[in-house]
Amino acid sequence: MAKILPFRALRPAPGYSGEVATQSYDSYEKEERETLISGDNKTFLKVIGGAYKTFPKSPKSRYKAVRKAFEKAKENGTLIKDQLDAIYIYRITTSSGYKYLGTIACLPISDYDNNTILKHEDTLTARETIFETYLDLVNFNAEPVLVSYPDHEGLNELLQTYCQLDPTDDFEFSDGSKHTIWAISKPSDIVKIIQQFQSITQLYIADGHHRAASSSRLAASRVDAASQQFMTYLIPESQLQILEFNRYIKNLNGHTEEYFLEQLAKFFEVKLIGNEMSLPKKLHQFTLYLNKKCFELNVIPSYFENQPNALEALDVYILNSLVFEPLLNILDLKMDDRVQFAPGHLSISAMQNTVDQGKYKAVFGLFPIAAQSIRLIADQHLTLPPKSTYIQPKLLSGLTIYELL
Repeated sequence: MAKILPFRALRPAPGYSGEVATQSYDSYEKEERETLISGDNKTFLKVIGGAYKTFPKSPKSRYKAVRKAFEKAKENGTLIKDQLDAIYIYRITTSSGYKYLGTIACLPISDYDNNTILKHEDTLTARETIFETYLDLVNFNAEPVLVSYPDHEGLNELLQTYCQLDPTDDFEFSDGSKHTIWAISKPSDIVKIIQQFQSITQLYIADGHHRAASSSRLAASRVDAASQQFMTYLIPESQLQILEFNRYIKNLNGHTEEYFLEQLAKFFEVKLIGNEMSLPKKLHQFTLYLNKKCFELNVIPSYFENQPNALEALDVYILNSLVFEPLLNILDLKMDDRVQFAPGHLSISAMQNTVDQGKYKAVFGLFPIAAQSIRLIADQHLTLPPKSTYIQPKLLSGLTIYELL
């Protein structure tokens, strides 16, 4: 049973959401980021990034400075705390017209620990430690963890009814996306939403595994109620946009191109399809752009005769086990600098140009993983290989903030 919890969010002052809300720190080019941080504006980047230059080698000092900047944003009225606990209905409309409609609410850490909230991705202990220390010193969540659930008609209909009300906040972000929030604070309405979620048996972390894991670690070291829950954005899995991570490789591990293609032919039906890169059209099909030639690689049927499990049937696993490990000697995707990742929103021409310019030897194109496959992996307590999915939406920071103090 999924249990969601209302909370009292800190939000941008009326009329300033478009200026305050920010993309993740690393998503900005350095020059643009520094211009925003130093400029005359109210961007939340000033809070989360303003101390990076001042304390480049002292994370704890930097995190304390983040907290200080956060307090200043509250004092000068940039951020205002809601007077009532609420569940926040949140709709994102992208510049292309695609809509996400979901719920911003807190989830109990206990549900994460007991696997009511399932994961599909391994986390790195070092990153968990960094995020835990960060949370312990700044004491706020500024970006929800993205959580999905199997589509639920009753819940969707209820959320749509609230969308007919006047919004609490409505603005356009700098990338052309539109953001609308309804703060549902009437107790009887909160109960209705909670009851709909109670009929959902399982939740799934879609994006933000390290942030969720660090929140769990922090909760184990604290006894206060606020630290025993974390902020999430919950949407039905049909709304997730799951793109692939394509793979650049720096070299062929000493093999000639001819030998490499011969070895691939043992596991794939290899077909030259042109001189320009393209991406796969279906499951269990890959493309390889190498030396200004594009090859289509279809997994030979005999691979599936051994009845692979849900993980072994994934294209990312197949590529690792048939190509990256035996032929390229790439055994650890997290650590080996001979492989780099190109998220699915990157254009084909950009990937082709990167290879043509000699930055990499080749690039493998993959077909995106279906949401149902990710759910199956999580249900079986398996984990995807690193960089298996690029999941959207990518959420803004500073739009709703959950304070731990």
